[in-house]
Amino acid sequence: MLIISLIGLLAFVSLYVINVRKKDGATLLLVFSAAIIPVLYCSLPVVFFEFSNLGFYQPNEVFDAHLMHAVYLVLALAALRLTLKDEKPRSNTILHSVSFWFEANAFKVGIVTTAVYFIYISQTSTTIYAVGDADEFIQNTREGDFGILGAISSLAMATAAMSGALLLRQRRLIGFYAIVIFLVITSILGASSFQRQSALTPVFFLLACFTLTGQLKAARRILIFGAVLFAAASPVIVYFREASTTNAELEFTYESVANAAAENDLESIARSMTRRADLIENTINLQHHFDKHGFVDPYYYSTILTVPVPRRFMPNKPTALSDDGTLSGEISILAWSLERTGNGSLTAFGAITAYRQGGWVFVFADAILLGLTWSVLIKILGRSSFMSNVFFIIVVNTILIKKAPASFLETIVATYTLLPFFVALLIVDSFIVRGAKRRFNRIARLG
Repeated sequence: MLIISLIGLLAFVSLYVINVRKKDGATLLLVFSAAIIPVLYCSLPVVFFEFSNLGFYQPNEVFDAHLMHAVYLVLALAALRLTLKDEKPRSNTILHSVSFWFEANAFKVGIVTTAVYFIYISQTSTTIYAVGDADEFIQNTREGDFGILGAISSLAMATAAMSGALLLRQRRLIGFYAIVIFLVITSILGASSFQRQSALTPVFFLLACFTLTGQLKAARRILIFGAVLFAAASPVIVYFREASTTNAELEFTYESVANAAAENDLESIARSMTRRADLIENTINLQHHFDKHGFVDPYYYSTILTVPVPRRFMPNKPTALSDDGTLSGEISILAWSLERTGNGSLTAFGAITAYRQGGWVFVFADAILLGLTWSVLIKILGRSSFMSNVFFIIVVNTILIKKAPASFLETIVATYTLLPFFVALLIVDSFIVRGAKRRFNRIARLG
């Protein structure tokens, strides 16, 4: 029964993707991103059951968790389909003037923004594995301007990737290859933190940019490259990451890497990916916890209001979507603390986040609201100008790759984080437009 339901979910998503207009890159990107990780994380533990931790749970618990995520994804996609008109993508409607400048200086912008992200990732411990201690990592994220720097780094990498895609479309290959080389280096630096997501983020950004600019052939090549990189790097990254968390002293040499990858290679890849695909396991643990300890209260919703305020100006501001305002009350940290068979993925997923608010009714309602929000994001950011697309890519990466997918409220929080930067660019864009109008009127009077 479980296998049949997974096949049905995969068939639904496949038919949905097939019906998306090829020229509507924004919808194609969002639907693909929304479906890929939930489908994989639902199916991998079932296909490779012997490598998963599902044997610790009752069959009905496993089925209920799968059903929750399947219903959530299907309802969100259905709401998106019903509210998103099959219209031609708009162009240059928001941030038009700023985008025109960025497009005219694509090579310079790409090099500068790639360098900014390169400096950031080479100087920052971005994951718990790189820091080596959970308490130290949490403390790092709460100090100074970590969130602001992270948002700036995301803007830098997304802008660099968009510049690269634009240069390829313009056949300016030297600039394109220069940016790609920089992004490959940052991917290697991300892999050195023993986190596959950090290594694959530059790959996803390139995939997203090629899709948005209509270069689907290049997007397919990047997708294949990312899949090969993921499969090849998984056993090695997990090998050294687990060694770092157990304080094992391993010498990072060519021989150690080769042995880690070569020993039972296919089994290592399957075991590595399956153990990290802990969506169902986390869902069961969290559902038991919420059923036992109760759902959230109104304070949970109030934490959203302070999200746009930098911590520098509000040192004691509550953690967004935490039931008690502390980081330990945030669902991804809670999932990690409940994990009983490993480190956990430190990832919150939309369906169980919605369930936390009040059970199955909130799963249905949240999924519909999420689909409506996706529709708004596509219309405002996805089907618009160069810089609007940059913001769209960052939001998609945050709500559909890191959170896979994020709930409705998590999506609001993700957009809030970028809101100050978006508003700042809107102000700059308005000044440019006003200046251009004044110059035009002056020339018209002289004429």
